[in-house]
Amino acid sequence: MIGAAYIAFVGQAPLRRSGRIAQAIERLERDHQLSVLVETPMLLFLGQPSASHLVPDRAGCVFWGPLFDRRSAAFEIRPGDSELYAPAARFLTQFWGSYVAFRSQEDVVEVFRDPSGAMPCYFTSVDGIQI
Repeated sequence: MIGAAYIAFVGQAPLRRSGRIAQAIERLERDHQLSVLVETPMLLFLGQPSASHLVPDRAGCVFWGPLFDRRSAAFEIRPGDSELYAPAARFLTQFWGSYVAFRSQEDVVEVFRDPSGAMPCYFTSVDGIQI
C-alpha cells in the first residue's frame, strides 16, 4: 500500500464538528495519530502530518501523497502555482504522482486521484456525509 493513513469528511455546508463526527475525530486523533490538516464548511481532512502532502496557500485544498510537476526539470511544485486549481483534466496533464486531491471550490468539494490508482481510496456515505 502506498501512502499514509488519511480520512476526509465531505458534506454540505456547514459540516459541523458535533455528534458522531466529533466522536470519530477524537478517536482518529487519539488512536491513529491523525491530525486535522484542512477544515472548511464542507471539508474536514485528517492525516498524518509527517506524511507526504501539500496544503497550498488557497484554503480548502489538500493534495495527499507524492505530487510532482511535469513542467519542472526538478519536478518541484511552485508555491502558489495556479495550475494546482486548474480543471481536473488539465491538472492531470501538469502533475503526476500517487495522490488524491481534495479541492473546495465555492459550493462543491472536488475529489480526484492520480490515474494510476496507486493511492488507495475507499468511500462511503453516513448521514449524508461522504467519507
